[in-house]
Amino acid sequence: MKTILVPTDFSEHAAVAYDYAVLLAGKTNATIYLLHILDVPYAAPLPAGDNKATADVHYMMEIMKFTKLRISKLKNNKVFKNISVIDVIEVGNVSSKIYQAAKKYKADIIVMGTHGVSGFQESFMGSNAERVIRNAEIPVLSVKNKLKSSKISTIVFATDFSREAELVFAAISKIAEIFKARLIIMKIVTMVDFQSTRETEQQIEAFRKKNKAYNYSTQIYYAYSREEGIRDFSENAGADMIALGTHGRHGLAHFFKGSIAEEVVNHASLPVLTLNFHKKLL
Repeated sequence: MKTILVPTDFSEHAAVAYDYAVLLAGKTNATIYLLHILDVPYAAPLPAGDNKATADVHYMMEIMKFTKLRISKLKNNKVFKNISVIDVIEVGNVSSKIYQAAKKYKADIIVMGTHGVSGFQESFMGSNAERVIRNAEIPVLSVKNKLKSSKISTIVFATDFSREAELVFAAISKIAEIFKARLIIMKIVTMVDFQSTRETEQQIEAFRKKNKAYNYSTQIYYAYSREEGIRDFSENAGADMIALGTHGRHGLAHFFKGSIAEEVVNHASLPVLTLNFHKKLL
């Protein structure tokens, strides 16, 4: 891991991601790209010499000057002490620019803050975070609360043990290895898609035979709903992070279809790592 992209709008919601990015950078010697996006509405060009056009140029120059001072101050904040940080300002639509910046700066992961229990809301760290998760070709770590400990000890990967789970398992294992964290792979069984313990154990055994690279444990958890089960199990297991696979623009996969994964990201108090099944990861 060489590059970590951290979008910021200078709010307290964005700030909760800084410690996680620093922790990750400290363990991998990665550089943090601190990104702010000026979301300026498109306007048709006005004739040369037009007073409004001149005023708009001066206004943009002042905004850019102020933003450069602000992001430079943030870059030198003690939270980033001993970490390589590059500050970047882009102009355009927030979610698409985050996506483009990830490609431009060859980021390995995006770490971004989101709102609390109210979920994806408002302008920058709100619905844009949801769009970033759906469009990103790299892992996205969504964070709501400040880091409480200096380490990530337990990661829960919620999955259905399908073949697609194997596509993101290597990347999740890599994250667990970086943090030296215990990895628990778990499946939620509900009344809607009930499977016997025997059937689920057979799935787990097949998964184990193909995936032996990282030391992990497996669990079956019975719950009324998958979203509730993921949150409850993770909290009971003392997890520090939840990992989920996604289908990107086509939505969140299998039992994460519909609003389930969004509910997890929105309402879980833990940071949520989402990984696209169909992209090259880490």
